[in-house]
Amino acid sequence: MHEFHAWIGLAESAEESDLGGLAQAVGELEELAADSKWHDAVFEVRNLNGQYFLRADGMVNRRREEGERLDLFLAVIARRLPGSWGLVYERGDEMPDPPGPNAFRVRVLARGSVVERPDPFLSPVHPVIEDLPCSLYFAPRSPMLFAITRGLVSVEAACTDQIVYLVSSTQSLRKAGLTVVASNRHAELDYAEMSDHDGDLDHDDFVDWPLMTARYWNNTPDDPDRKERRQAECLVHPHVPWQAIERVATKTESARAQVELLLGTVAVQPTRVAVRAEWYF
Repeated sequence: MHEFHAWIGLAESAEESDLGGLAQAVGELEELAADSKWHDAVFEVRNLNGQYFLRADGMVNRRREEGERLDLFLAVIARRLPGSWGLVYERGDEMPDPPGPNAFRVRVLARGSVVERPDPFLSPVHPVIEDLPCSLYFAPRSPMLFAITRGLVSVEAACTDQIVYLVSSTQSLRKAGLTVVASNRHAELDYAEMSDHDGDLDHDDFVDWPLMTARYWNNTPDDPDRKERRQAECLVHPHVPWQAIERVATKTESARAQVELLLGTVAVQPTRVAVRAEWYF
């Protein structure tokens, strides 16, 4: 996903908006806008009470031609109309860090320069403007746990003895009054299918249950999307309360004892804790 919004006041200089060349520059921008026709992105130049503005809005699957066209508008305006001013807000799943995918990137145009600034209003996106659903896997030994075990997340996280499984079911989650949606593969993929019917989970044609129980899930030439199907998710909104947790699993007996000791210090319902070393890599 790539979302962007921009408004820019057009002026030739900070003293005078029109030094004689504004009409020609605006005409060039209007031609560029007319050549910028996409279903989910709009670029337009408008005259409001004698002042010209560029407006741009887009919501597309990923940053591609529409984002490149936005960059082109900024470059042309900064060069041809250095008195212009405005803001560009954008966010995307592939946004580099900083600001990363959980924040808006803000670009400020003023006096012919474009400068990035931190966003003080709408970021971080979660939780300022959006709730992030809890994501649960349908089976142990997930691709994420594999990455953690191999140290691809951090050296500290690679010590999986301290990672525990919280086990629930769609029945328990719905009984707690939660919204439950299942995906048939990694939920962030544009083509992932979603379902809020438990009946769809009873068959292998939605969630690939044989793959969920397989020890290895790497892609193969004959089955090139095994990994993303293995990352099918159960998305829960707005959160998972403890009463929806049916049991806890740990890697070692020592971790099990620590969990039971911890649970004994808080007022929660009794929860079964078991060692499941085979759930880890």
